[in-house]
Amino acid sequence: MDVNKEFDEFLSSMKKFNINVASEFLSNISYDTKYAGDIIELLGKGLTNEYFKSRPEYFNFCEEQLLKLANNEEYQELVFDFLDIIEMDDCKLSSSVLIVVTVLENTENPNLASLEYLLLGTFNCLFEMDATNLKDILLTIIQLLIRLRKHFLLQQSILYYFARVAFLVLNTNIEPIEYLNLLSSIIYDPFYLLEYEFDELEEKKEVLYIASFFYLYFKTGMQWGPKIYNRFYVLDKCCNLAMSVYEDNILGKSFAKLILTKFKNNEIPLHSLNKRHEHFLLEAAHSSMFNEHLNVRKESIESLMLFIDKLCTDAQYVVFKYVFSKPLESCIKEQFIVKMKNLIFSHLKLEHDLGCFQGIRLLNIIKLCCNISVKRGFYLQKNKEHILSAISLYLSLVHNIEILNMGEEFLNLTKQFVDTIQNVIDYSHKEQKIELKNLGNDDCRVKDKEIIIENNFNSNPNPKLSNKEKRDLLSQMNTTITLVQSNLDMLKRFIKNKEPVCNFARANNFRASFRPNVCGESTSRPCSDSGNPNENPNSSGQFVTNGNDVDGDSYENDVKTKILQSSLQHVPRHGWSRDTIAAGAEDLGYPDTVHGLFRDPGAELALYFYSASNDSLSRLLRDGSLTLPRESKAELTAFLTNAIKTRLLMLQPYLNQWPQAIALLSKPSNAPLALSNLMTLVNDVCYYAGDRSIDTRWYTRRIGLATIYKSSELHLLQDGSQGYNDTWNFVRRAVEECVKLDTMLESNAQLAKDVVTASVSTAKNILGLSWNR
Repeated sequence: MDVNKEFDEFLSSMKKFNINVASEFLSNISYDTKYAGDIIELLGKGLTNEYFKSRPEYFNFCEEQLLKLANNEEYQELVFDFLDIIEMDDCKLSSSVLIVVTVLENTENPNLASLEYLLLGTFNCLFEMDATNLKDILLTIIQLLIRLRKHFLLQQSILYYFARVAFLVLNTNIEPIEYLNLLSSIIYDPFYLLEYEFDELEEKKEVLYIASFFYLYFKTGMQWGPKIYNRFYVLDKCCNLAMSVYEDNILGKSFAKLILTKFKNNEIPLHSLNKRHEHFLLEAAHSSMFNEHLNVRKESIESLMLFIDKLCTDAQYVVFKYVFSKPLESCIKEQFIVKMKNLIFSHLKLEHDLGCFQGIRLLNIIKLCCNISVKRGFYLQKNKEHILSAISLYLSLVHNIEILNMGEEFLNLTKQFVDTIQNVIDYSHKEQKIELKNLGNDDCRVKDKEIIIENNFNSNPNPKLSNKEKRDLLSQMNTTITLVQSNLDMLKRFIKNKEPVCNFARANNFRASFRPNVCGESTSRPCSDSGNPNENPNSSGQFVTNGNDVDGDSYENDVKTKILQSSLQHVPRHGWSRDTIAAGAEDLGYPDTVHGLFRDPGAELALYFYSASNDSLSRLLRDGSLTLPRESKAELTAFLTNAIKTRLLMLQPYLNQWPQAIALLSKPSNAPLALSNLMTLVNDVCYYAGDRSIDTRWYTRRIGLATIYKSSELHLLQDGSQGYNDTWNFVRRAVEECVKLDTMLESNAQLAKDVVTASVSTAKNILGLSWNR
């Protein structure tokens, strides 16, 4: 038999798609190394997507014959000829992989090169497919490859190729659970993949492929593998991996945030920080500002703050020092300053070790984060967030100088900072004058010489801006300068007096309320010197400053009063808390960090409300809105009942939150002020009820009325009756008893003296005035 002639006929039949002739040749020919490779190649060329659609019979013939050859031990040594089928143009990948898998499956010990060749060729084809075809075929290919698991398990290094598929799964929206289920049967130790040194991989994409696998691994929660690995080791490796690919919008940012959530707070030690973390910090800061997608910007800033939380205290200090030394955008610096401030005060509140955040080290980092230089090209409008957050930091720290071991050096540093910011504003004022002159429009003149508007047109000239557009920008700058100047003025006041609010003055006012006015017929309110309840010089509920009041202190108190008034509307949502103050400040255009002006935000807000409500009642009494009593006891009872009822109704919008206020006002530091407000309330009511007494009855009437009011207040909090009828009946009965007691005391001087002595003793105990010092 002339084999050469028969082979030529075979070639001819294949070209003519003559399946019968080709089949006869293949069934009769014995194995011949001379033609075996050519036969495999010819049949492999028939396994194309085109033939699968246009000539299905021919395609099936080629596939069938190749499978027969693959199962023939004599042809298994030609494994690389079979492998070449996968790289042929337009090959039907599932059929080609099936052929090669069959060959290797029947090989007792296939070499590593053939296994890698199979995986590399297969995955290269997969990466070249469009998403639609890939979604249809990907899991099928993996199922075919897994038939070789017994060989793969002996060659752990090649399992890396399977991890690459995760990148395709992510980009084609394939259900990852099914993919991971398949891989769990072949990759026994997924953490072995973490042993790759990422820097040594030839292409950065390879790092992305491994990162994709571990992202799916942690995201789905389908975690498997040996239990011998240390949890922190795995997380630390994955964290480095995530930060190496952070610039990838699809994977990097989500993976980094996911891995960071797996750490415990303060778990990452200082020695774990490396250049990948530096890369992450700068890339995340850049993305949070300039990425075109809002969700990516948001995720980037969240990841930055999350990363800070996971660092130990010393590592936090090093990271803050690093980022503050970089030329970051103003709003990014603001975020880091606020974060650092919150961490410091969190440590103080929980009495944790401050580590580097105290003493000279804290001073050094404050110098870095609050470094503002006055030079051409620096514009207040562009750096307002940085400046305002720096001011807020100083405002917050000035109350804790001793605790943070900073001493006088901090005050000196604060003064330097204030001078610098004022120079920035002054510089901006000079630039503004030039711009106003250029505009040549009198309407744009600055009316208040202390309100400075900055000009930033010279830094970025834009000839297309009209005068109207420039005036609009100047108006925005005016708002910025006003805000910065007002915050700076607050800081100046705090520097001038490190303890800007004082409890003792209001406590003295309360003690004065126990002294009747013997200078005339009328009895004064506790804070008034004139005898008129409406002349109380400090009825706002604010703490009184020690020393003489100055313009700056008045301005500061005005700002605080406005913030407190604006904050009341947020009480139903946030309660009597710092968040309420922050929300009220934001309504007025102040930064939410301005709550640092208040030493005890919730208590100060409750005191303000109490005092403001007292003022409202006083106005109603003064204007005659409540019928004043004449001579009869019935009229007096009705007046007192109505006055207490009116005052209690002022609590109605905040009834659900009032127990919290009571708790805050019961604190030793707030009790004197709270009691002072209560005595102001009852003194007003007694005054307008006609009380002009200067004897012991002055005390008994006020203390008795205070007892009724506080009891009624507690009754109201638990009253479920319609229209609070139970409380009003309770008030009426209590007032009737009080009036009867007053009548009794008028006729018994000794009894009145005993009651006063007991009442004053009780008040002294409440105030803490009876302690042995």
